[in-house]
Amino acid sequence: MINIGLINAGFKPSLPGIERRCPAAPQSHIAVAHILYRDIETRSEVSLKTVGADKYAADPSTEVLCVAYAIDEGEVQTWHPVNPVPAPFANPADFLFVSDNFAFEPAIHESILVRRYGFPPIPLENSDCAERRAIAASYPAELGLRCIPEFI
Repeated sequence: MINIGLINAGFKPSLPGIERRCPAAPQSHIAVAHILYRDIETRSEVSLKTVGADKYAADPSTEVLCVAYAIDEGEVQTWHPVNPVPAPFANPADFLFVSDNFAFEPAIHESILVRRYGFPPIPLENSDCAERRAIAASYPAELGLRCIPEFI
């Protein structure tokens, strides 16, 4: 089970002894040194729900506000567009990149982070989707429904 604090962009439990966990831990078929969990926050003049992930990412008005990420069970870190490319993103072959929406995060990464900010592309084999793994394991697709509080 993985701690999904990152997916909630830094969620930290407010009640002592309670941790939010997700039952579908990513597993890679390739050898990677670490798992990098990421959540990209954006804004745009176009509606994501209306145009879809690819058109949203390609629209010139779409911009990245920040990227929240954590390596393995480490602390959540935040990248902003004024900062250089974070070290973990500079060598994507060493990581399995996990996001919660496989259509959205890769589209934003390729259309905006690579083209505007110089991030290297992330190979498909180094990508995984927590949402798809949850669905395959018969858990709900919606993040809030599939993650349950557990007492430690």
